[in-house]
Amino acid sequence: IRNDPAVQEYLNLRELVKGLATPTLLTRGDNRLDTVHPLPHVIELFYAMPNARIWIKPAGGCFANNEGYDMVRDFLAKAAKVTATV
Repeated sequence: IRNDPAVQEYLNLRELVKGLATPTLLTRGDNRLDTVHPLPHVIELFYAMPNARIWIKPAGGCFANNEGYDMVRDFLAKAAKVTATV
């Protein structure tokens, strides 16, 4: 079902994310064998989203794990400050 062109078009958020003002953290591993969530997809989102930050886990898969907790906590703390001042 995921490869159905109609489903793909429905799930395509490329234009919608361009107007997203919320600070957003994108995470991905650099595993080149990941065909479901390939690295170029998250890089495309990063460049399309005005307030995005990106963390690419070296030698990792599509999910962040314990190694990223400090980075995620710091991002959330900074995002809370930015959101509070808006």
